[in-house]
Amino acid sequence: MTPGEISVERRKEGRQPASGWVEFLIDEPAPSLAMGELFERSAHGFRATHDSNRLVPGAEVAFRCESRVGRARVMWTQIHGARRVSGFLVL
Repeated sequence: MTPGEISVERRKEGRQPASGWVEFLIDEPAPSLAMGELFERSAHGFRATHDSNRLVPGAEVAFRCESRVGRARVMWTQIHGARRVSGFLVL
């Protein structure tokens, strides 16, 4: 990179493709479930598509998928048509 050039890449870990379902338990303001589909993972996070408007940046959720169970924080969400894509940091 040359001086003055801006890098938008902030990833610190390698990503790997992923697939399969992921279930989210959203605690606040009232408990509810949301389903999504994994499409990328790393040692400390993952990305998933879903249709929940409650998975917003800052929200902490319990999650379960085929290979992992735990808690995560929604770091960002982008809307793509009827679907949403969110990045999660595993806590």
